[in-house]
Amino acid sequence: MSTVVSLKHMRAFLAVAQMGSFTRAADILHLTQSSVTALIAQLENSLGVRLFSRNSRHVELTAAGTDLLPRARRLVGDFDGLVDDMRRYGTLEKGVVRVYSALSAMEYLAAPAVAAFAKLYPSIRVQLQDGWYRQIIDAVSSGTVDFGITSHWSDTPGLTFTPLVRDAYGMFLHAQDKLAGKGEQARWRDVADRNIVDYNSLSGNTTFLRWHNEMPASVLSPFYEVSSMGTQEALVKQGVGVAILPALAAHCLLSSMTRFVVLQDPLIERDLCLVTRSDDNLSSAAMALSSLVQERSRHMANLYGVRRSVPAV
Repeated sequence: MSTVVSLKHMRAFLAVAQMGSFTRAADILHLTQSSVTALIAQLENSLGVRLFSRNSRHVELTAAGTDLLPRARRLVGDFDGLVDDMRRYGTLEKGVVRVYSALSAMEYLAAPAVAAFAKLYPSIRVQLQDGWYRQIIDAVSSGTVDFGITSHWSDTPGLTFTPLVRDAYGMFLHAQDKLAGKGEQARWRDVADRNIVDYNSLSGNTTFLRWHNEMPASVLSPFYEVSSMGTQEALVKQGVGVAILPALAAHCLLSSMTRFVVLQDPLIERDLCLVTRSDDNLSSAAMALSSLVQERSRHMANLYGVRRSVPAV
């Protein structure tokens, strides 16, 4: 019965080929000469060919040995490289982290966390993409990304939602609008006669707001429907309508020409969460970045309309 060829056999073969001597090969392998001789004999027996021609003064490769040499070097080199790469992954010296984030979380959560991560682990690449709720949930579920950052509209089997922040819904409007200075006095009934500029129903915001019976018809049937936040902002700046947004999304758009007012009666909030697969352990790099996202979320209570999420008990 032939011996199963192992890396140990290949290392012995490479050492003998390099040194031209079983004795010197044994020295660099930290083995006895008899052990090296036995390994080469097992390898030759398993392959069914002679790899070395031996004489009293020198050991030389046969034709078969010469053919095997470059392949053995690649094999051992690839294996050693693989082991080294895996160790670098574990020590955060190499790797890539893939993240899918809601656009509203990009400026104040995802991007600052990535910036902090880059300073700590400059050799690790990050692939950061923004998307809609359903896109993010599907990407996390399929393993396309390591984790996501999005709203928690409903539980999804196989996924874990870790609360980050909670932000309130309000009105994003022109700075000269009569409601711009009402602050905490603004109510949902104040938008009943307004033209609403809605940013793509795929975001999930409109569906979420439909769950609330107190919602004015103008919010549920928006007058303007646009496909980007940039267009939404442009129309609000022109004063043709107002947008209903969660606070973080509004903060991304605020300028000298616009304002954001949290709406009351009722106060409606969403939970922005870190989304991971329940049955999968994050890599060391992904774990490090997710920890920075969570750390960043603890320092956002100074933003108007934003507060720390309260984890479910």
